[in-house]
Amino acid sequence: TLKRQWSGVDIRQGRMWHRNGKHLMAIVVPAFPATDAERSRTLMNALEQATRNAIVDHQNVQIHIIGGHRVVLDNQEMIKSDVFRTMTASILAIALLTILAYRRKLLVFLAFTPVAVGAAMAFGIYSLFSDTISGIVIGCGAV
Repeated sequence: TLKRQWSGVDIRQGRMWHRNGKHLMAIVVPAFPATDAERSRTLMNALEQATRNAIVDHQNVQIHIIGGHRVVLDNQEMIKSDVFRTMTASILAIALLTILAYRRKLLVFLAFTPVAVGAAMAFGIYSLFSDTISGIVIGCGAV
């Protein structure tokens, strides 16, 4: 059993306590997968609010939230940030190259027409199959 494997842990009332009584591990098992970003966000917001409340009530407490739901949300935020940076750099690079290659400013806008039409068509086709789209999907498609 877990109690035999971890000599420094006592299991009391379904919770794992360190023998010094100062550390507690609580396990939360949501009824939905970590890939459900909307419900994961709601769960993380609730856990973070509970953490803030616990810290206000007990100043010496430290709480760390880990797990698949947290990882999915953190990855989603990193991907959104990365996509924004890469898309901005790509747009600026294409615009700069177009300005350097062609003297007419209208051609800068025409250079982006295939990209805009392709993105609009991709979102349109995707909308036929799903009501929502994940930031991760947009990020992978953009790269």
